[in-house]
Amino acid sequence: PAATAKWLLDVAEYPVFNLQRFHRAAPIPAATGLRVNKLAGHSRDVVLQLLSSDEALGATAVSAAVLPDVDDVILFKRGGNPCSKPDSTLPAAVIGRFAAEAVLQGAEPYAPGIVAVPTTYSVGDQCNVFGDAVDSFGSRGVRADAEECLEGYAERKLAFLGYGQLLKSRAEIFGPNASGQALRMTRRVHQLPALNGVLPRLVTPQGLPSSLVAHVLAPRPHEEVLDMCSAPGGKGVHAASMMGNTGCVTAVDRTQAKV
Repeated sequence: PAATAKWLLDVAEYPVFNLQRFHRAAPIPAATGLRVNKLAGHSRDVVLQLLSSDEALGATAVSAAVLPDVDDVILFKRGGNPCSKPDSTLPAAVIGRFAAEAVLQGAEPYAPGIVAVPTTYSVGDQCNVFGDAVDSFGSRGVRADAEECLEGYAERKLAFLGYGQLLKSRAEIFGPNASGQALRMTRRVHQLPALNGVLPRLVTPQGLPSSLVAHVLAPRPHEEVLDMCSAPGGKGVHAASMMGNTGCVTAVDRTQAKV
């Protein structure tokens, strides 16, 4: 009975904890990181390319810095001009909690992460974008009612992420082969750039803690490295580049689906 009571308490408290965690995360992402492939370029040259590229950063006002002791990492600090509350005249789209946490770090919403969109809309329409902080929608494909979403936001069940533009139809978002970017964030509560696909083969989106791992290991040329928790492979590739592609990296992961 005691164990059952504790289990029920854990289940009852989980949504509350989930919501608190989500809202604590909201002000945290002050920076996002890129790791530079130093076999292909130099960090300061990459910074100049990125800051001069409207395609890479769009209208996002950010500042970039190369760390002196970790000179293959570029940090982009959050820019200004955030939006703080939803527009009551716009329809709503809701994305799942994990996708929402990624959006807070600068990512764009992809179809598998979309939970709800309006019943009828046209591709290209603007909308409020909310994160389902307490998994209240339950399943994908439900209708996103604008008024209900505003109520959920007021009750702190939904977290407002910014304004977006719908890029796919309902059938494309919720179909059996749903894939690809479904929303484009036009204005965010945190102005961090979405850096996926920027300067391929030259930079890789990777947070500072993950980028520090290979520097702590400090592999030397011709050494052998075993990465036992490798997926998706960023740290192993980083180790290989630090050895100048002269050593051997064996990368494995216990979860087959990630390999």
